[in-house]
Amino acid sequence: KASGDYIYFLNADDYLLNDSVISSVAKFLMQHPNFDVVYGNIQVRYPQRQPTLHRPPPPSQILEELICGALPHQATFARRSLLEQMGGFNLEYKIIADYEWFLRLTQVPNIQIGYMPITVASYASDGQSAQILKVLPEMYRIQEQFPPYQTPEWQARRIKAYQQQIIELQQQKSYWLELLDEENNKVDVKQLITKLEAAEATIKAMKTSKFWGLRSQWLQLKKRLGLPGDVD
Repeated sequence: KASGDYIYFLNADDYLLNDSVISSVAKFLMQHPNFDVVYGNIQVRYPQRQPTLHRPPPPSQILEELICGALPHQATFARRSLLEQMGGFNLEYKIIADYEWFLRLTQVPNIQIGYMPITVASYASDGQSAQILKVLPEMYRIQEQFPPYQTPEWQARRIKAYQQQIIELQQQKSYWLELLDEENNKVDVKQLITKLEAAEATIKAMKTSKFWGLRSQWLQLKKRLGLPGDVD
């Protein structure tokens, strides 16, 4: 039913950062009429700590970012004509249909995607899309149906990105456990336990994914062939 030149989606538990955001975005779009899609920053709100600012990477790094992350659809504006051309969200995906749309977006010929240095919206980190055990299986399923990610180059990149994320989560887990073990510590125990549970859930979801099984097969094949284990 939208009739404007650009389409914007905002979730029920998110909100525009201030009253001037839309004016700032409109000014940016008028200054850059060649862009078909633009995205900016978001503020991330947490239940028990101060908000942080998330600055997504430049357009040249979108595919790398989408291996383990996502672009902020709460800060994205797309031409209505582009949505009509490539189709809207695939409602087969109940949680991260926007993620699948962004992957498809990267394959549209001659498209111009731009980053704008504007913080658009405030995002609630405890919403449905932040529930790791629900998000990751859908995310991996989408990636396995995305042809560019099936090339040997991107398979290797994905393996390295997943391994790095697991290493970082395990390091964080060890650090938080040390804090919990310290006597007379002043940390927020409830907050640390929440972080630990989230880290453990992420590690479990990643290691039980179909792609992680493919990774193990790939490493075993490299070992049999005597190839260097650069992604061990």
